[in-house]
Amino acid sequence: MRHYNMENKEPQKTKSKKYNHDSFVKTIFEKPQNTAELLTVAAKMNPSLKSFLDIVNLKTLKAIPTVAPREGLLGAADLAFEINLNNSTQHADLLVGVVLEHKSRKDTQVINQLYHYYFEVIRQKISASVPTVAIILYNGIEDWNPTDFKLYPEYPDYFKDIGVPFKLEFIDVGKHFKPEDLESIDPRVCCAILALCYVNNQESYRKDFVEALKKMQSLKFEEVIDTLNAIIVYLKENVPIDRKEIVMDTLEAYKNKGFISIAEAEEAEREEMQKKIDEANARADEAESRADEAESRADKYEAILRQHGLL
Repeated sequence: MRHYNMENKEPQKTKSKKYNHDSFVKTIFEKPQNTAELLTVAAKMNPSLKSFLDIVNLKTLKAIPTVAPREGLLGAADLAFEINLNNSTQHADLLVGVVLEHKSRKDTQVINQLYHYYFEVIRQKISASVPTVAIILYNGIEDWNPTDFKLYPEYPDYFKDIGVPFKLEFIDVGKHFKPEDLESIDPRVCCAILALCYVNNQESYRKDFVEALKKMQSLKFEEVIDTLNAIIVYLKENVPIDRKEIVMDTLEAYKNKGFISIAEAEEAEREEMQKKIDEANARADEAESRADEAESRADKYEAILRQHGLL
């Protein structure tokens, strides 16, 4: 009978940062009210995005349940919405499709990804006859302007005017947000935006990030715990090891007010995993006399270990 423990597990495979970044973005911005806050504050420094918000009713923003539309579209944050125009007709609402795509680095394939989203999500989930706005949320280090593109750059200029069937907007969190603009929005959204900034530039954003955490304490614990845990996991996975202590110090300062520090989160993860391992070992011991059942339990347990990256 094989028993497992935390010490003899195989090395955990490192998850790609694309997955981690996009999981964080999806956790925060799959809530329409959070995306509405994001777009509102970003529009203050983005005239084109402001023009879009001027013609739609943000209160009608509604998430579209989606799954990744096609295997291989790496980096897809998998967020899609529908929204009503301000002046919809009396007989029917005029809808607009919205896709929010997150990028943590320059990606030459982003237009192709958005193209597939348009055809495989918006047209299928809403309608084939609604205009769509694709919004790229970027928190990378390099300068990037994905709105200046040619769909077929390797082809002769004759084809340069071929476009895509959607409007393209771009939000660079390092350039399109001023700390003072974030003061009036939901503290949870403010912290999430600043976490996207902080992950690549801890020195410049540490003060603003700490202040945002303080403001989040004004909300009830049960209202912020999901957002805070998402931020902790995101920073824990993406901040370089030599900067991790700063993050821990920042969050540790608030644990007496009900917040969970990174150290506590890590310990909780270890305790929960060990608990599952102990329970699995106990169940396996009980079934040891029946080889067939024990084998079945071992298979199930192995599946649990693989799910949590322990195999």
